[in-house]
Amino acid sequence: MRKRILSLFLILLLAIVPFFASCSLSDLIGVDYKTLVNTITTEVMPSNVIFKTTYHHYAQVWIYSGSGVIVYEEEQADPTVHVYYALTNNHVVNKTSLEDSHGHTYSPTSVSFEVDDYKGNVTENSDITLVKASANYDLALLRFTTSETLVVTPVSTADL
Repeated sequence: MRKRILSLFLILLLAIVPFFASCSLSDLIGVDYKTLVNTITTEVMPSNVIFKTTYHHYAQVWIYSGSGVIVYEEEQADPTVHVYYALTNNHVVNKTSLEDSHGHTYSPTSVSFEVDDYKGNVTENSDITLVKASANYDLALLRFTTSETLVVTPVSTADL
């Protein structure tokens, strides 16, 4: 459901941008609207994942979630095992302090991750690791293993 809402929000946002700009959307990004929407829905959205991070401080629990995008697949000898790397926000998956409703701050005693892929499959904590995180850029790279074949975001070096 969140993925549909995110998709609809993105499409709606792209639809209203030209009304607030002095030029058309295709002038702004160099691509016509229909091509852009088609590219997003067919190529980019299938590489979207949702990360759910559960932080514990003894009996207290904090749950954060956020979207991410699969950026790389690591080659494996076993074709039934897939190892992916995904980018998400650091503030979702790498909290060092937690605050309760009374303003008290705690350090997490344990952290667990879940990945919900575009197909609705959930990968549990044992197959997910935080590879690298940057608080300055609010980015984190996670590595996860699944039996599902997922889509990696198409990136063209010509666009870099």
